[in-house]
Amino acid sequence: MKKIRLFLFAMLAVAFSSCYDETNEFAESMFTNEKISNALKSCLKISKDTAVNKLCISDGFYENESYYINLPQGLNQMADTLAEYGDEDIIDSLVLKMNRTAETVGNKISQQFNSTITAISFSDPNEILNGSSISATSYLKLYKETALISSLKTEIENTMNANGGKAYWEDAISTYYQRTSVPISYDLYRYMSEEIISAIFAEMEKEEDNIRTLPEHRVTTELEEVFGN
Repeated sequence: MKKIRLFLFAMLAVAFSSCYDETNEFAESMFTNEKISNALKSCLKISKDTAVNKLCISDGFYENESYYINLPQGLNQMADTLAEYGDEDIIDSLVLKMNRTAETVGNKISQQFNSTITAISFSDPNEILNGSSISATSYLKLYKETALISSLKTEIENTMNANGGKAYWEDAISTYYQRTSVPISYDLYRYMSEEIISAIFAEMEKEEDNIRTLPEHRVTTELEEVFGN
């Protein structure tokens, strides 16, 4: 009888060891694609909220070395020329307004991201769930970044117009032309939209990694169930 019990115990040990799931395939089977998709979307929305709350506040861009929005390299010649003639205050004021604009469009960004995330369809939710620590954000960025940038541009222009930034931009263009007779044609508002959306995605990647690795960042039952396994 003792030998039989030992034999059964050994068989059970083999069975359990064979079921050990290093690839998390068993965890995958616990959830439907719909549940995983919902958790991924929740992760993205929370990551976006974290990014907006960090960046779209006073000095969130202007005093942030990582995301401070300066003039693009394509306008360096204009900035250098104005500085040579003692007109650098125009550029300084313009750059300040650019960053202040970025800090005040958080509501618009949230609206755009929320609607985009709600509507997005994941081709393989399991693959994203078991991918890298930023797989969900990378997927959203790959397929929706261009649309998000385009949809933000009008809001950027309107805000720059309202806060005086557009006037400084036009002043910089006209002053440079007076000094050099060289016209400037540059889509500043598109550039600003690209910089802002890029910053949002960078912070989203950080928060997605936190959600995947730190239990305290899984602030909903759904996140804990799906990402905690």
